[in-house]
Amino acid sequence: MREGPAAVEYEQVWRDLGLRPLKARSIIASALLGVEDSGIGSRRIVQFANLFNVPEGTTRVTLSRMTSAGELKSEGGLYHLDGRLRDRRLRQFSSRTPNLIAWDGAFEMEIVHLERREAVDRLALRAAMTNLNLGEFREGVWTRPGNLDPGRRLEDRALVREQCYAVEARVEGDPREFVGRIWDLDGWRDLANRLRRSMAIVLCDLEVGSVEALAPGFMIAAAVTHHLMADPLLPDELLPARWPGGLLRDDWERFDGMWKSVLREWFEDE
Repeated sequence: MREGPAAVEYEQVWRDLGLRPLKARSIIASALLGVEDSGIGSRRIVQFANLFNVPEGTTRVTLSRMTSAGELKSEGGLYHLDGRLRDRRLRQFSSRTPNLIAWDGAFEMEIVHLERREAVDRLALRAAMTNLNLGEFREGVWTRPGNLDPGRRLEDRALVREQCYAVEARVEGDPREFVGRIWDLDGWRDLANRLRRSMAIVLCDLEVGSVEALAPGFMIAAAVTHHLMADPLLPDELLPARWPGGLLRDDWERFDGMWKSVLREWFEDE
């Protein structure tokens, strides 16, 4: 594994995204995401977490807590994702292969109609809007172009219906200026390009099967996944020039496949 600027680059990208430091829970979840549905034994999970200097005791306690919380299930001595983490995997997959439809110029708009809401209701609404890829234009007003399947994420849609009026709107003037007030498109584009460069660096190590590349590869994988989930998925008509969304997804498919391949080989190497 090469040293120096590459490692610094990974850490800087992590900080730029505002992601929290690596925790045992996210490390365990990532390992299980990496092997899809085949599951992993506790001993191998402990060894994987050790790549990140997580003590064995911490890993085993975290496994127990995640199982009790319904995030993992244990079958035949192997751990599998369950509950919220399994649902999150589905959302991550959909962010990698978005189902876009033709845009006719209309915008989805959700306007909060409840005058008083508990904090838990506000948080739940914000999470649902994020899952639906709506952006907050101002407090209580969420919107996006109508180029996504209106039947997506029905549970989130039902929660939104409890608190909001649904409106179809059209922008008088330049809709590109309008979406630019909601999403930082230049910032998303710039970070996507940085992530592509970072993936290219660590991919060189993954292609030769370097186990030492698993830990920095995990950091890059988490950063890319987080960034793809923040993609507003706008229609082409509203995107800035040289938008790297498609290129980032293509690079990610190759990177993710190679990272999982090295991870699986390491798990199978007894």
